[in-house]
Amino acid sequence: MTTQKLLKNWAKDAVDVFNPLSQTTSTQYYLQSPLDQITTPVDTLVLGINPHGEISKGAEKSPEEFLKGNPKWDRRFEGNHVSREWSNYFGKAHKMICGNQERDHLMLDNDKKTVWENLTPFVTPDSGQLKPEHWDAGLRSTADLITILKPKRIILLSESGFNRLAPYIAIEHLPIVKDTITQRTIEIGTIGGYPAIQLSHPSREWITHSLFLPMIVQLHKLHAVDDKIEPLEEAATKIKNQLRRIEVI
Repeated sequence: MTTQKLLKNWAKDAVDVFNPLSQTTSTQYYLQSPLDQITTPVDTLVLGINPHGEISKGAEKSPEEFLKGNPKWDRRFEGNHVSREWSNYFGKAHKMICGNQERDHLMLDNDKKTVWENLTPFVTPDSGQLKPEHWDAGLRSTADLITILKPKRIILLSESGFNRLAPYIAIEHLPIVKDTITQRTIEIGTIGGYPAIQLSHPSREWITHSLFLPMIVQLHKLHAVDDKIEPLEEAATKIKNQLRRIEVI
């Protein structure tokens, strides 16, 4: 079965659960980047927590509408630079991963190679307002999506992504760096066997040099060697050794 056919089946199963939940909780839901263009396994999957927005009446979607993603997704750039409208959550994450806010036509901003989604698609002003049923339905669906997309790497922009996904898909993880001021950690691991890194979203203030986090995200590539997953302890040691070469200025 093709990747697109699998995604269409996944979307149908998802909206069968999300539509009634959206109505009973008066909560909108949507994907971020479109999935109706995906035909092969992707290079990178970026997962935030959930879409941020005002609580509003629930709405039903068809599988086709759901796969098209956020209707405002195409507005995230003005020319080749992140737009003002998208400058906070998307713009800061883009800068952290790429080191800038310029459109990367070949990789990060190619919707066939990089997917930007969330652990759960339900919209709230703050993730603390998500209900247990939003988490359960969203995480089950996200776990299934990961097995379809088969990403070469996953970037979790949250402090609890590994733990939240653990009941739904095989997880390994361990911390590699801890910020002594904020007590936030960067962790590496695997999700369903795919290399992953976890760190809090850059919209939250980190007490580090602005170039520090892009380096960390790039260093997680050491976790995959010739498409074989290294033991986490070995990958962590390599990354920590690399970090000793970084001078914060």
